[in-house]
Amino acid sequence: MSDSARLTFAAALEQYLDYRKTCVSKKTKKPLTAKTKKTEGECSIFLKARLGPLYVKKITAELVNAYVEERLRSVQRGTVRRELDILRGVLKRAGLWGRMSDGVNTPAPGDEIGKALTPDEMEKIAAAATQKPELEGHRLDAKDRYCSPQQNREGPAIDPR
Repeated sequence: MSDSARLTFAAALEQYLDYRKTCVSKKTKKPLTAKTKKTEGECSIFLKARLGPLYVKKITAELVNAYVEERLRSVQRGTVRRELDILRGVLKRAGLWGRMSDGVNTPAPGDEIGKALTPDEMEKIAAAATQKPELEGHRLDAKDRYCSPQQNREGPAIDPR
């Protein structure tokens, strides 16, 4: 058990967030972005409010599961998963995550929202559209939406996606 385990969760969380400010992304090998740091700070607010006064060594899988259930009543699964990432980080630094990880019920990831089209994919769509007689006279507007000849002058464009 490390020194972090003897701290209150609020104090250990502050230490963890300070540590994260100096971390490098495993994926990009660059410092964490300001957006990531901001998101972690925002997610930590609810963790600190609920678990702050508890000593880290007193946190159990049952307590974490109760927190998860409580949060799922008011926020999306992705938010809870991000909060659990922070909680997991604090507990790993304290050397306590391993003993409880199997007992924590992590919410399943949410539905994927898809991805944006690449410029190459947009070109392929535009090229395919020129082969369709029903789209003759149409054009792509500045937002890559199809406009009929009449809509070129008035009215909304048609989003091909």
